[in-house]
Amino acid sequence: RDCQDFRLLCHDAVSRTIVTFFTTDLRLDLGLRRGLLSAPKLLKVEGIPIMTRRCVVTGKAAMSGNNVSHAKNRTRRKFNPNLQNASLYSEVLGRAISVRVTVAGLRTIDHKGGVDAYLIATAPSKLSEELRPYKAQVMKKREAAKKAA
Repeated sequence: RDCQDFRLLCHDAVSRTIVTFFTTDLRLDLGLRRGLLSAPKLLKVEGIPIMTRRCVVTGKAAMSGNNVSHAKNRTRRKFNPNLQNASLYSEVLGRAISVRVTVAGLRTIDHKGGVDAYLIATAPSKLSEELRPYKAQVMKKREAAKKAA
């Protein structure tokens, strides 16, 4: 990764613009840029997937709320979804698919009849970006199996 170029998209709060940086040393450059810009917010690092706390099946994400004490004092907190790293076996592809999914998402997949049935039954517009390539692979393999039979 040392010689790989990373493209950083940052949001500059003062100028209210998206700033793009090209760098080879990600950690060093992020430290320098934080000093040069007034509190830039890292939006995206191309070449490294940024993991969000979002289920690929249900779309559940982190929510914010309050802890409320007996005295009704409110302090802010986050409610994170129950995400699990799961390997779901695809019978059509003959291999496991690794996804980050909530337990409710696992129950949804089980209810639909497995990961293959879920991918086939769900419209591509309703699938997450992460699952769309798997749907295309499953559909391609199914069509090839139908033509062979």
